[in-house]
Amino acid sequence: MYVIPVVVTVLIIMLVGSTISAYGHFKNIPPIILRTADGKQYKFDIDYLQDAGLTTGEPTTFVNHHARGDSINLKRGQQITVNYGAPFGYNDLITGSLLKGTITAHQGVNGYVRLTGQSTMFIQDFSADGISQGQVPANIKTGTYNLVILIVYNEELRGYYVTNARVS
Repeated sequence: MYVIPVVVTVLIIMLVGSTISAYGHFKNIPPIILRTADGKQYKFDIDYLQDAGLTTGEPTTFVNHHARGDSINLKRGQQITVNYGAPFGYNDLITGSLLKGTITAHQGVNGYVRLTGQSTMFIQDFSADGISQGQVPANIKTGTYNLVILIVYNEELRGYYVTNARVS
C-alpha cells in the first residue's frame, strides 16, 4: 500500500472539490493530444473522472458534459504518440484501447464508468511521464471504434478520455 503525501491529497481534494463538482466543468484538466506517424494531430477532452474515495470516504464519478474531441483516423499498424498532462500530480498508469462497444456512466456518489464490448489495448505505460507511444494493432478489423485513453492519477483518480476513431 502506498501512502499519498498530505500535500498531494489536499491538492486532489481542492481540485476535485472546487474545479469539478462546484463549478461543474473540467477546465483545469488539459486535453489529450494524439499524434500519428504521418504528422496529424488530434485533441480530445477528459470525459469521466472517478475518485476512489480513499481521501473523502465517498467514491464519486464526475461526467464532463462539455467534453469536445476530434474524430480520429487511424491505420492498422500505425505508430501513435499520446501527450497528456498531470493535473493531479503523479500519473501511475496510462492505457489506450480501441473499444468496439459502448460506454455508460452514472454521475455522483457511488457512480460508475462501464465499458462493454470487445476492447483491444495498444498502449500500457507504467512510467506515464506525460508522453506515451503505441501502435495500432495490425490485425484489428477496420471500422469505427471508441478510442479510450485511461490515466490513473495517484492511485486515487481515474480519468477517461474518449473519442471516435475510424481504423482503416
